[in-house]
Amino acid sequence: MSEVFELKNTWFLYNKKINSVLVILPQEILNRYDMVAKSLQPPVFDMSKYPSDSKFIDIFDEITYKMAQYYFSVFQAIFSKDNESVRPMISDYLKIQDPIHRSRKIISYFEELHGIIDKKLYYVQKMADEFKERSKTSLLEHAYQRVLEDTKKSDKSKFQEKLDAVINMEESTRKTI
Repeated sequence: MSEVFELKNTWFLYNKKINSVLVILPQEILNRYDMVAKSLQPPVFDMSKYPSDSKFIDIFDEITYKMAQYYFSVFQAIFSKDNESVRPMISDYLKIQDPIHRSRKIISYFEELHGIIDKKLYYVQKMADEFKERSKTSLLEHAYQRVLEDTKKSDKSKFQEKLDAVINMEESTRKTI
């Protein structure tokens, strides 16, 4: 029973992390994820939802296999362009006979996925912060340039007013100045 609880916690953490990464995914990948997620049935962790004559091991297997299906499908949809990179992992997973070992393996896969998501989110957040910083710097530089231009214009207009105030100046001298 504790294994099911651990699988449920892993699933909960996965949903929390995947929702945070969905906001930064490019539209094409988001569409692929959406299509894959809609085609899969999430695992059911509530034991009362299963027929009363079901064996615990059958329920446990169903949960782990659904989680594995979800993992491999989502991993392929988001992080790999083809199924060639996922096939060896699927093959290795299907060779595992022991149910506990299978659940441990899928938990380790999800923990690895959580790490990948965290790294990608960190990278994207860092890039966003850098972009904001660059934007702020650019805005400040632009504002400073405008102040300088305004100052030049106002200095030029003040000088022109003083020049215009001089009455007895030859026109050729005025143009030179």
